[in-house]
Amino acid sequence: MYPVLIMREEAVCLIVLVFLAALSKRYRMGKDSLTFTHLVSFAICHVVMDFVTVWTVNHTETVSPATNYIFHVVFYMSAILFSYELFIYVLKEFGIIKHTKWLFLLLVPPALYLLALPVLPIEYVEVQGTFSSTGPAAYAGYGVALVYFTLTIIVMIINRKKINTETRYALVPMMVLLLAAEIAQIFWRELLFTGAAVTLVMMGFFFSLENPVAALEHKMRTDAMTGVYTRNSYEEDIRVYDAEFARKPDDSYIFLFSDINNLKSVNGLFGHAAGDECISFVAVS
Repeated sequence: MYPVLIMREEAVCLIVLVFLAALSKRYRMGKDSLTFTHLVSFAICHVVMDFVTVWTVNHTETVSPATNYIFHVVFYMSAILFSYELFIYVLKEFGIIKHTKWLFLLLVPPALYLLALPVLPIEYVEVQGTFSSTGPAAYAGYGVALVYFTLTIIVMIINRKKINTETRYALVPMMVLLLAAEIAQIFWRELLFTGAAVTLVMMGFFFSLENPVAALEHKMRTDAMTGVYTRNSYEEDIRVYDAEFARKPDDSYIFLFSDINNLKSVNGLFGHAAGDECISFVAVS
């Protein structure tokens, strides 16, 4: 029963991450060379493999050792690559790294981990009603991720004055949460909190740093069917231009009000899609 409860938690995390990925694609989030897109992709991979490895490690009688080993390696690598992308995200946020050639150098630790795997065994032990992975491969994988998380925090502390207070207050709690989850996972193998921690961090990144407010505001101000600004947008623009005119009364402004004759008849005879086409045609004419 205990493994099933863990898998249920990971299922919820997976739903949240897929939703964030869909939103980021829909609103074209993922600035800084798609680093956010990479982050959410590795987060999804980590949660999926967490889900899978919980099943395989508790069904060793039907899952082959090679399959179990490969799934766990992918699980550890997803954590390492997530921590790497998070480090890159922060370096770019602080304006420290601008050339892509340095990104490949920072991939040396994951590459060394992969090369060392043949001599790093994975062991499986029963802890608190469920089986869990341990051994050199597990500790080395968590160790590499821990190094990236630690470096990220150090960079944030050294360059704390380079970004605004809101961004700093968003980054610090998320990094502390990740670091605490990583350390707790090392000492309490049955905790399996990294998937949830990664999900919470991605939610924080999306809503505080990537900030989809501008995209959502544009959606609110635009008619979904025609792409034309709505009446609310018109009223807001009028207030802005009134304030601008009060500051610069000598400037000239032109406002064009248009009405489309027989639009209701077009909708009735040919459908609302035809009416939307008329509105779009008039708006761009």
